[in-house]
Amino acid sequence: MSGGAMSEKNSVVNYQWEYKTLRHDTSIMGYEKGMNDLSREGKNGWELVSTVATTSPTNSDTKYLCHYLKRKTGMFVIDLEEA
Repeated sequence: MSGGAMSEKNSVVNYQWEYKTLRHDTSIMGYEKGMNDLSREGKNGWELVSTVATTSPTNSDTKYLCHYLKRKTGMFVIDLEEA
């Protein structure tokens, strides 16, 4: 009989991730360029984790959008022996 329930082993898949941040000065480039960069990165396997709007500590007129991205770089498959 086939099926996971009767199997002697269970496997755990553990992904490895890499991370990066895209930062855009919205006062210069606006939102459009940031969205274009974001969609281009999406084609390279990057997923959006979160977007944070911040203001420059030195100039309150300078606004930034920071996009935090992640993508899978590989995975481990760990076989667990049943006791």
